[in-house]
Amino acid sequence: MPNKIFWLGILVAIFVFGIIMIACDDNSNTGNSDVTGNGDVEIGNPFVGTWKYSSSGVTTTITFYSNLDLTWVVSGSLITTSTSHGTYSLSGNTATLSVNGGTSIATFDGNSSFNMGGFIFTK
Repeated sequence: MPNKIFWLGILVAIFVFGIIMIACDDNSNTGNSDVTGNGDVEIGNPFVGTWKYSSSGVTTTITFYSNLDLTWVVSGSLITTSTSHGTYSLSGNTATLSVNGGTSIATFDGNSSFNMGGFIFTK
């Protein structure tokens, strides 16, 4: 009889351990989680991707990355160097881009474009 109680106790311990492992939250469906496994923060970030501004022969692209550092890269005619990059922060539909101590504000329209300094960028 004590032998059966011992094995029943082992079985219960394994069962409890299994339930704990299944019930643990891996944070895969929360605000700033890495749902792709590649270090990207994609949930709730409307800016992620490459955007383009083009007018009268002036073309500029800006890419917002969804990595944990929230970085961006811009290239094209609107800037004085061939490329510029920095980090950004989000607050709702507004991104604040930071580079070399300066900031720019980008406001997402909720559809498919954003306004940054009067320039409308589209995907």
